[in-house]
Amino acid sequence: MRKKRILSVLLGAALLMGAVPAYAEEPETVAPVSTSEDEESEGEEGADAAPVMELSVKELCQICDTAEGQEILELGEMPGLKAETRASIEQVISQITDKQYDVSFLLLDLQTGQGYSKNPEEVYFGASSIKGPYVAALAERVVDAGEASLTDQLERDSAEFNDGSGTIKDDPAGTTYTLEEVMTRTIVYSDNMGYDILREEYGADFFGKWLNGGSVETSYAGKQWPSYDARTLTKMWVSIYEYFQSGRGISEEVKGMFDHSEGSVITQALGDTYTVYAKPGYTGTSSNQAWHDAALVMSGDHPYLMTIMTNIPWSSQDDTYGDLLAELAGYLDQAHTEVFPVPTEEPEEAEPVSVSQVPQETEEEAGKVPVFVWVILVLILGGGGFLGYRVWTIRKERELQRQQWEAARRRRRNRQ
Repeated sequence: MRKKRILSVLLGAALLMGAVPAYAEEPETVAPVSTSEDEESEGEEGADAAPVMELSVKELCQICDTAEGQEILELGEMPGLKAETRASIEQVISQITDKQYDVSFLLLDLQTGQGYSKNPEEVYFGASSIKGPYVAALAERVVDAGEASLTDQLERDSAEFNDGSGTIKDDPAGTTYTLEEVMTRTIVYSDNMGYDILREEYGADFFGKWLNGGSVETSYAGKQWPSYDARTLTKMWVSIYEYFQSGRGISEEVKGMFDHSEGSVITQALGDTYTVYAKPGYTGTSSNQAWHDAALVMSGDHPYLMTIMTNIPWSSQDDTYGDLLAELAGYLDQAHTEVFPVPTEEPEEAEPVSVSQVPQETEEEAGKVPVFVWVILVLILGGGGFLGYRVWTIRKERELQRQQWEAARRRRRNRQ
């Protein structure tokens, strides 16, 4: 009897499960692992990469040589300044010239060769602005050529210049540094002793060759502290830009040094908007007054060079002129942006969902009855079948008992 009940339950469950559609979970699509090539391309897209140079170093330097005049003039086919922007620039300049100081600037768009200049032929004492070109040349012509390594050890005692800016002068005698550390301090902190150590160790022959390759007179290499005009300093920075955007050798490491140069008024004005690679130069001595700044400004698809030179005596106690020069840098950037707007990144729009797709997905999901529901139904129906079978057997037993009782009663009557 018990075996029959179990068989009936199993039979009912089998029939029901046969009618239930089996839905296996679809395997989750695994995104392919990006190759190193993909990772490199992502890094390039995320970085502030410079566009490919449309003009050669020689062509850009030739354009710099055409800059002239004491008024604000255009380079190449650069449109004239907007009246409001010109007025702002002239207002800042007048605050400097009214104090009997001179000011020069040259702005050069590196993709078109267009720009603006004022008084670019006036010669100033270069001060520490020469350190930027020297370190870039050392990297390209000496380290990249395999004649030196960033890990080379240099001694503090080899320097004779122990005055002015920097931090090496505060270190104890006998301290040694790697070449990379001395280069970094020379750029970031404008370290005079660092610059002197480099000149003593590596000389200037390579610097003269580097200048010549950038259409700059080699005579500037022979002097540790030369004087020059805004055109010359800008041409040196054209070669720096070419090296930075090339990716050759240790260009990325050197570029990072210029990204943190202290005292740059151009970085002060534009550092929150763009990536700025700069090297200022300044001194407050009575014989050589100077407050300069030169920078590569990564302005979208139109990076540009900005050079500002003045004979304002630098002072750590008074920020008045520093703020004025930063204001001038801001207005010069405005002039560039008015001609070459920096594209703004628009927020990504979500892909619209097709209306026809929504009901279809909902319908499919509605047709999928979860397995656990079918299990419950099987149990319920199976239980119902068992109960029905039990009622039927009880009835059969009672009917059999009744028949037996009737038969017994008939037998008793017959005996009587």
